[in-house]
Amino acid sequence: MEQWEGEQRGERAPCPDDPFIVGVGARVGGIAALQSFFVHLPDVDGLAFVVVVHEQREHGGGVSQLLAGQTRLKVVEVADGLRVMPRHIHIAPPGAVVEIVDRVLRVTRTPRSAVAAPIDHFFRSLARDQGERAVGVLLAGSGSDGALGLREIKAACGMVMVQDRAFEDLGSPRGGAGAPVGDYVLPVEECPRQLLDHVQRTSPGAAGPADDGADRVVERAVGLLRSYTGRDFSRYRPSALQRRIERRMVLHRMRSPADYIQLLTARPAELDALFRELLIGVTSFFRDPEAFTALDLALDRLLVDGAAGKSVRAWVAGCATGEEAYSVAMLLRESVDRVRPSIPIRVFATDLDDEALRVARMGLYSDSEAADVSPARLERFFDHHPQGGYVVNREMRDLVVFAEHNLLLNPPFSGVDLICCRNVLIYLKPDAQDDVLYLFHHALRARGILFLGPSETLGPLADQFELLDPRRKLFVRRELPPGRALWRPVPVFRSPRIRSTHREPGPRPEGSPAPAAALVNQVLLDELAPPCVLATKRGDVIHIQGRTGRFLEPAAGPTSVTRLHQMARPGLELPLVAVMRRAAATGEALQRNVEVQSDAGSVRVDLRARRLKGPELEGLLLVAFEAAAEAEAEQPADGAPADAGEARQVAELRKQLEEALADHRVTLEELAARSEQMSTENEELQSMNEQLHGANEELESSREEMQSLNEALHGRNNDIERKIEEMSLAAADVESFLDATDVPALHLDADLRIKRYTVKATRMFNLIPSDIGRPLADLTGHLEYDRMFRDVVAVLRTLVRRDVKVRDRHGSWYTVRMVPSRTRGGHLTGVAITFLDIAAPTTSPSPRTRTRHDERIDRVSDGAGAGAAGPVPARQRPRPKA
Repeated sequence: MEQWEGEQRGERAPCPDDPFIVGVGARVGGIAALQSFFVHLPDVDGLAFVVVVHEQREHGGGVSQLLAGQTRLKVVEVADGLRVMPRHIHIAPPGAVVEIVDRVLRVTRTPRSAVAAPIDHFFRSLARDQGERAVGVLLAGSGSDGALGLREIKAACGMVMVQDRAFEDLGSPRGGAGAPVGDYVLPVEECPRQLLDHVQRTSPGAAGPADDGADRVVERAVGLLRSYTGRDFSRYRPSALQRRIERRMVLHRMRSPADYIQLLTARPAELDALFRELLIGVTSFFRDPEAFTALDLALDRLLVDGAAGKSVRAWVAGCATGEEAYSVAMLLRESVDRVRPSIPIRVFATDLDDEALRVARMGLYSDSEAADVSPARLERFFDHHPQGGYVVNREMRDLVVFAEHNLLLNPPFSGVDLICCRNVLIYLKPDAQDDVLYLFHHALRARGILFLGPSETLGPLADQFELLDPRRKLFVRRELPPGRALWRPVPVFRSPRIRSTHREPGPRPEGSPAPAAALVNQVLLDELAPPCVLATKRGDVIHIQGRTGRFLEPAAGPTSVTRLHQMARPGLELPLVAVMRRAAATGEALQRNVEVQSDAGSVRVDLRARRLKGPELEGLLLVAFEAAAEAEAEQPADGAPADAGEARQVAELRKQLEEALADHRVTLEELAARSEQMSTENEELQSMNEQLHGANEELESSREEMQSLNEALHGRNNDIERKIEEMSLAAADVESFLDATDVPALHLDADLRIKRYTVKATRMFNLIPSDIGRPLADLTGHLEYDRMFRDVVAVLRTLVRRDVKVRDRHGSWYTVRMVPSRTRGGHLTGVAITFLDIAAPTTSPSPRTRTRHDERIDRVSDGAGAGAAGPVPARQRPRPKA
């Protein structure tokens, strides 16, 4: 049978300790391709397959039954928590999202209303889990599911294989722009054989590319890329460069670095492929939703605090195809609408990849690329495209400006409130990371937000930022003290070399012919096209094409003078100014037979000027110098030579007069327009002057109000100071009074902690100044009064004064009086305790009298203690009025 042909020839992949996990995605209508893939796959030991089918829910079943009879591998349904096993085909259940974590499959059911992209979800998780060992296979079918996932597998240095029909029908409304390019684009019958070959070459026991000369091949490849593309990758991490170079060597089945360098030198297409390999942009809308939720809260705080100023400016560095830039723009739009609706927004999005920027400017994304955008945001910020997918609406595209920019070479933006640079710094060397971070610090305003990737840190600038969210890598720039700047050597910014349109390197590799189209264009320009100059409407020279020495010469003076009329030779200046003025006003102008004085004598030329159109050519003029057609010599009739000469002279003078009148008319129109413009500007200046005068009056009235308010505050401050002095004197009088009474006393707060005490009390309880604030229960004194704390609590609870007679260790008796203390408003503030000394008897009683005396004292003491829980003693009751 055909399906076992490979096995009969003895093709059998080695079995590593951990099998390669191959993700196979079949889009809508790709069941037949899926069957054919496994029909041509021999029995292998070192592979495990996970099949994800993007089908409608009602047609999603039956895949296991279809594949069970087509292969000797065991077919199993994926269940949550199932570990991937070699020689098994794991079929994802319909209507579910399958992810892989530590080689274990996780299944999540999705709601019917969700925009399902199950192939993308699994490919992304496979790239995170397996890294460079990840293998993704995308089979034919309609739709765009799987394109984003393949891009992430390539970014992780995994292998990507695409069926040729799937590659031709990417399902993208923009015609494949920005779609991932497979490492192998093959018919489905040849995909299994190429897969086995890749596994054999990348298995742990297989011989990979030779390690000798790895540094040299990286250095040589960087040099070739610099010459060919104008991009310098020397400050990228060598490990990242080496991984991608080794990946290209494996794809070309090369083991020698010298062979790969020879391939780069001989084939510019491989330089293109390596350049795209290094610039592959892995991005999506709202990637890491929790991080963008935290960013949303930070933006609200930025706007509420007013740190954003009069406008909000954001910079998205490394924007790739624009999904992240549009995500930031949507968050800013929503946050501004909530907090400060009138503040303008501007988002600058930059990247090295001009092709990715072209896709970003279009703002056209497939259904799977827009799957991470909520339905509410799709409704507000996107429009349906007639060919399928979604296009960012005009409001969002007007907010975002895309530009080609090199973080290591070009100057940064300034006055930015938010910088979003995620997963870019990890590819740079440490010193390059520091330079970029210093640029970000310079670009950010005080209290501006820096949003980095999950694996990126601030390095030496950690103390210059406040940590807003450690998990989501959100930072806020600290305000520098006045007069202090963050010192850092300023890097020299250089403009990158611009690639030619036909993508030829500077020195062409030996044996590589120049493109025929470029040669033809050059011949046509040199031989047939007249000399011409590209200039602005003001006359600033942009570009000179052809030999213009007969008509132009460098002007005397500074070398920075590049005005076209200043370079004109005698006789050409005024006609040149006139024809350029007419072309700027009408679109095209021609002035014939202009006499120009050159070094070789006088020559006649026809001046033709045309206003260019297009977004990149707006405001430019193309001025061509065409050789004037020589008039045929007219032989005048006999007897009338003078009349014929006069007729020609009159015709020439009439023509010059008409041209002068036309120039005069254009000049009058320009003067009228300029006069009207100046009148309008004068009115605007007068209006601004009146506004400034009104603002000055308002400031003067505000100053007077502030002065009166300052005087009122000054008087209020004097009153407060006087009250403080009075309270200080009263507190001193109270302390003096308490000390003069010579009575031990304690004042407790509502929590029964010591607020103040008299000097006499220090000998009774051994108090020191640090005991202020100490709980009453912690005091130890000379009294034989164990129930003191409970009695104080009872007074605080019942608000009834209590007197208790107690004895100290020296035999002296005291009346302990506990009174609740309150404010004038009746608010309870604590308890005041005084200790009154009771005089002892002067004579010593007999034993019998002592006993009775002791009993009487005990009865009095017990009766006072019992009164704490019973009625108030008679001596505390109010006396009747006389």
